[in-house]
Amino acid sequence: NYNKNRIHSARGAKDVEILLNGCIIFKGEITQACGNITATNDLSGYGE
Repeated sequence: NYNKNRIHSARGAKDVEILLNGCIIFKGEITQACGNITATNDLSGYGE
């Protein structure tokens, strides 16, 4: 869990390329999590 706390949120991938059947469906940067998001279905805490 890379979002366990602020220290762990610095781990993981930043520049990502996701392929589906050999076709790029996402290529870009994933922003760093803030480190204080709890388990929820509310995604408003993600992103900027």
